[in-house]
Amino acid sequence: MVQKYLESAPNIPKAYLLAPVPVHGIWQATLQVFRQTSLSFIWANLTGSLWPLVKTTRRVKYHFFGDTIPTAKLEAYAARIQDESYLGFLDMLLFRFASPQKVQTPVIVMGAEADRIFASAEIEKTARAAGGKATMFGGMAHDMMLEDGWKKVAEQILEELKLAASH
Repeated sequence: MVQKYLESAPNIPKAYLLAPVPVHGIWQATLQVFRQTSLSFIWANLTGSLWPLVKTTRRVKYHFFGDTIPTAKLEAYAARIQDESYLGFLDMLLFRFASPQKVQTPVIVMGAEADRIFASAEIEKTARAAGGKATMFGGMAHDMMLEDGWKKVAEQILEELKLAASH
């Protein structure tokens, strides 16, 4: 959503994308999910609901979090998971890929080395399309803002903002 918004928002000084949708769409991620949860994936597509892919705590952990997440945190996050937009999924899969060439805003791309949804190579490709190099964080998975190392990500963003403000 942010990537599409940036295509028509010329007056934003800088944008940070955490584990963003790859510029080529979500084909690789979709194939990976299909391999891991074939029956649930088929059911999700038949019903137009992505809920079957995340309806268990085990699946939430696999898709979004690293292996070190404490059980209590995982259960709390899993209890808050909701169904995603199936139309949004189709847009990312088939219809509305990001167009970095339309973006005037400087974009900083950040990814997680243990992300099971978007591979590091996809994050790097997205960063190159935005004119830069991805900053990758070790020991983290897709939901970087909820992982134990989230402060490292926030501190990196704050440092860059401070540096930009001083120039």
